[in-house]
Amino acid sequence: MGHAIYIDPSPDSEYYEKIADISYTLSNKDYKESMERLNIHKKPFNQIDLTGIPRNWCSLELYKGKYYVYAPSEWSYTRVSLNDSTVIQQDMERSISLLDATSKIDKNSYKFFRIEDYTSQRNSFTIHIIDVERGIAVFENLFSNPFGKLFSFKLMVDINKIKEFHIVVNYSPQHRELEFVFDEPDFEELLKHLN
Repeated sequence: MGHAIYIDPSPDSEYYEKIADISYTLSNKDYKESMERLNIHKKPFNQIDLTGIPRNWCSLELYKGKYYVYAPSEWSYTRVSLNDSTVIQQDMERSISLLDATSKIDKNSYKFFRIEDYTSQRNSFTIHIIDVERGIAVFENLFSNPFGKLFSFKLMVDINKIKEFHIVVNYSPQHRELEFVFDEPDFEELLKHLN
């Protein structure tokens, strides 16, 4: 059982279920503590209208002009869940922010205002849905880039649509391997054709 990187084209792949797993959103002690900290800053929670916006997202990757979902060597997926009052991010760790408000910028772009759990800072991020049919979006300013700056873009896909994409699997059952390096999307070009 060595290390291999391969494309899994099977619509019944076990990896789809792992990638789409949203159990990280379930209430537990850490979640409740985060909600209590957030509750100090804003009472009561606003109920945000998310009509027309997918609720659960995971990373989407680009390689040689094709989109893929990725099963990494280290099983930590980038996922985001939007709820009526919170946004939950899962990567190496889980973070919870309070959704404070939202507005529709244009036909396919939505701006969200949030209050972060630990810092209590209010900031915003934007979801640009670039392909409604396939559930592809560019998330702007939600994730830090490798230099720690928030002003970054990330391709994401509606979890309900992931079976439309093949999976790149970084199979490494014995120990962690270096992650596969995908292409950097031209976000300016993707967003230029948004409307």
